[in-house]
Amino acid sequence: METLNSMSIQVGLGERQTFGQKIYVDSMEKSGPAKVDEISPFVKPGRILDICAGAGAVTAGLTARFPASEFVPIDFSGNMVERLKKRFSGTKNIDVVQADAVDFAYDKSFDTAIFVSALHEVYSGNGFDFSTVVQALHNVANNKNFKKGGRLIIRDGVMPEPETLFVEPLNYFAYNRFLKFINGFSAVKNVDFTFGKFNGNNFAVRNAPSFGEVERNNLLIKIGSQDTNEMLSKYHYAEENLPVELSEKFGIWTLNEYQKVLRMFGLKVVHAVSYLLPYLRDTHYSRDFKVYRLDNSGKLVPAPYPDSTMLLVGEK
Repeated sequence: METLNSMSIQVGLGERQTFGQKIYVDSMEKSGPAKVDEISPFVKPGRILDICAGAGAVTAGLTARFPASEFVPIDFSGNMVERLKKRFSGTKNIDVVQADAVDFAYDKSFDTAIFVSALHEVYSGNGFDFSTVVQALHNVANNKNFKKGGRLIIRDGVMPEPETLFVEPLNYFAYNRFLKFINGFSAVKNVDFTFGKFNGNNFAVRNAPSFGEVERNNLLIKIGSQDTNEMLSKYHYAEENLPVELSEKFGIWTLNEYQKVLRMFGLKVVHAVSYLLPYLRDTHYSRDFKVYRLDNSGKLVPAPYPDSTMLLVGEK
């Protein structure tokens, strides 16, 4: 069945092939060990589903941690399925499955299902339709073959709680990438922002300044925390990958909203945490942007960068 999800994912992969699929896959491989470290303490051994497994970096890491378990890496993309089959050729405890996460319900008993860097792809690949993410989670949480005591693990981007922030680009690259974000992300949503400067408690707006004007006049960008987070999650990507990243939304829900969805399915939330990946802060954010907020007295004060990532575990 050719679903909207499947068609969109095919287009996305085609773009990645054009705009740097090797870079994309290499980045997933590089981040795989850290992701495995994070999720391993919550995995229930037995049969483990890796949904939207991509090229299999997480599956490969988990097989070393749980050698007695069976693994089912699942992906829709024929390209990725071929990679998975080649990677795990001759491995008896791994069964590669080609399927769409929105339409697919696994028909054998399983102990753990993981979505790692997956649900924002499901959401973005389906026209930013929340119901497709809910359906993908339903296919696990309400599956009769999901064992009691089994774990559903989600590791993905997270949306911060809403607040107004003031962002300072520290160099021309940061300023230029902010403008590219505003233009490229417009297909996803219009971003409400203004350039300006505080005169006392008044934020005086400036229209379309150059970076030189921003730098000379200490101008700031007034923008919501959720749009700030989307910008920060994307601006540092390689030029050839940027068009695809700008066509996606990395944070679907806040951590609290994600927890509500799991509880809606009757799962017990046993772990829920959001955090900023240190390499993003140290390698990118701190070099390119400063972030501020207004305190209770209306004074402009430094603010932490929004959390980039969440780890959420539900138990049946």
